[in-house]
Amino acid sequence: MEMGTSYVCPSCGKANLVLAENPIFLTLYCPRCGAHSSISKRSVIRGYVDYENGVFRWREVMGYIYASIATIGQKG
Repeated sequence: MEMGTSYVCPSCGKANLVLAENPIFLTLYCPRCGAHSSISKRSVIRGYVDYENGVFRWREVMGYIYASIATIGQKG
């Protein structure tokens, strides 16, 4: 499954990023320049789901993936 986001690519600044899901990963990528970053679903469950309080910290997951792309963009 893929869906567009309102996050603008920090590498090229000219396209909105796309969130893609497969059985193992969530990937945020730029359809224009190809910048991308992924996080395993296992990591999402371990780090961003609070079962005791019934909370999924979606904003933090997206922030983490976006920050990864932004960091990669600054190095290149």
